[in-house]
Order: sequence, then C-alpha cells, then structure tokens
Amino acid sequence: MVRKASPAFSKRSLVTVFVLLISLLIPLAHGANGYVLNEIVSTRSGVAYCVHVIEDYAFVTGNDGVKVFDVSDPTSPSRVSTLELADGAFDLCFDGWIAYIAADEEGLTIADFTDPAHPEVLGTLNTGSSAYDVALEGHHAYVADNANGLRVVDVSDPGNPVMVGSHGFSDLRGVEVRGGVAYLAVPNSGLVVLNVSDPSSPSGEWLVSGTYATINLHLGSEYLYISCHSRGTRILDVSDPLDPQIIGSYTIVGGEAWSAFDDGDLLFVADLQMGARLLDIGDPTDPQELASFGTQPHDVFYDGEYAYLACERGLVILQYGPPGTDRGSGTSNLIILVVAAGLIGGALYAYLRYR
Repeated sequence: MVRKASPAFSKRSLVTVFVLLISLLIPLAHGANGYVLNEIVSTRSGVAYCVHVIEDYAFVTGNDGVKVFDVSDPTSPSRVSTLELADGAFDLCFDGWIAYIAADEEGLTIADFTDPAHPEVLGTLNTGSSAYDVALEGHHAYVADNANGLRVVDVSDPGNPVMVGSHGFSDLRGVEVRGGVAYLAVPNSGLVVLNVSDPSSPSGEWLVSGTYATINLHLGSEYLYISCHSRGTRILDVSDPLDPQIIGSYTIVGGEAWSAFDDGDLLFVADLQMGARLLDIGDPTDPQELASFGTQPHDVFYDGEYAYLACERGLVILQYGPPGTDRGSGTSNLIILVVAAGLIGGALYAYLRYR
C-alpha cells in the first residue's frame, strides 16, 4: 500500500496564502487606490505638441498648425478644422476665443476661433527666431523666442501686434506671467525670474538654484510647476513672486519631463519617455504617484474629468477611474491579476481535490 504524502500546508494555511497573494496583486493591477488611467480614444492625427480645451473643443498644435477637435463626446472626437501654418505651431494660449500662437519661425500668430470650424487669422508678427511658447497678461503677449529671448508684444489691436520690449537669452523655451512677474524656462541655465511690471522694459534677472534644464512651466493657482527634462518635475512656492522656492519634486529614472498641469490636489505630468503620470499633491512637498499610462506625451490638459494629451501619435484622451477597456498599463496589470488568480485557484483546487 502506498502511503499518501502529508501535505506541507493545511487547507487553512493554503487559503490564507491565496488571500494574501490576491491582496498583493490587486494594488499592482489597480494602482494604490484601485484606479487607473484608462485610454478613451486616440486620434492618430500626427505629432502634437500642445493641447488646450475650451468648452466642447480641443485645440492641438502640431507640424501643420492648429487642429480643432469637437470633444463634446470625448469617446468620439471629430476634427472640425485645421488652421494651417507654414512652420507649424508649438504652443498657444487664449483670451476668450482669440488664440495667441507660438508659430515657430513665423513668430506670433493671432487667430479668431469664435467659429471653431472656420478659424480666421487676425494678425502676425515675425519675432526673429523660433517662437516656442507664449503667455498673455493684459494687452501684452510674452513670447519665448528661442535664440532671441523674450519678446513682449502689444496686442491691444490683434490685427496689428507691435513689439514693445525684449530681454535677451540664448535659448528660451517657456514663459509664464502673472502680476508683472515673468517666469522663464532657460534650459542651459534653469528657471529665471524677470520683473515685467513695465512691459516695455523688463528688468532684473534672478536665477533660481536647483532648476537646471528647465524646458517648460505651468503656473497653477498656488504653485509653479517646472519641467526639467531628465531631472524631473519641480514644485515651487511662489507666494513671494520674485523669490520662488522649491518645495517638492518628482523624478523618474530614464524619464524626460516635458510639461505638467494641476487641478486641486492632482498633478498630471507629461513625460516623453515614461508616459503620463498622475500624482497626488495634497502634500506638495511629497508628491505620490496614483497612476500612469504608457504613451509619449509632450503636453497635458485636464478638465476635471478627462486628461487630454498632445502625443507623438496625436491627441490621446484618458480618464482616471476604475479599470476599463483601455489599451494602457491598467489593462495589462489587470491581465496579470486574472492570470495569477487563475493559477493560484487551480493549485488550490488540485490540492483540495487530490489530497
């Protein structure tokens, strides 16, 4: 008679192990709080650099200019027009439905999108180099004009923009302005602060330490977020506008932080190599990652429900929530959970059946 070997574990022990394994796998599949970034749709519309959403329309810059998508149904965006620009467009900002566009070697282009299906160019200004970024305060547009530095343009008459001031930099990539203070992204130096209370004569030049390789900026309601390429994202307290202080940071090994966008306690980071990252910044000194999605974004805009990404493959729309039918990391991790659960369940069944 062959004696049946004694099992190494009791039924209760094996069930306990099974439950523990499942409890460990669930966070892997669902993120720390059970939510993931689900891909809703991708337009596959060509490389995109910047995205801005107004009401039911997404405005996306790229190599052929500005594409306008109707996103009243985010699951099925439709292109309604393209404002074609000879050198394409990098960035844009709005005053109502009037867009101020950083149009590379064409400089500053001002366009009326009151009828999104039929945009109209109102005025242009050759800024001399390559317009990468633009910010608006009052009747002045501030253009980050690469090798020519900062260009200040009077746009009180959108049909006749006039350059009224400048400040030289050898490589200026980004600009934000608030309350007469300009924050500038100068990759070979870092974050530079200028006094532009007199737009015709920018003065001072304060370099913020610890901000080397800054290539882009986002000025939120409370904090300034700077993207420092391989050095990650920095969060700065700007309660003293002329003396920003770094209070938090987020860095991914091998990443390239290109832009950021905040909404309350959430911060979206567009990392060209490591994808879209969603952070909890309830404590801005200690950002915590909530979810991620693998793609190649240059920019991100969040409307409180959907995240719009300007990616290498065009406009991509994500939603933060329970795992769905997305094609991103959430589904991949969920598959891992299902397979693991099946294997463990099979082992448990075999043990109970044949012991």
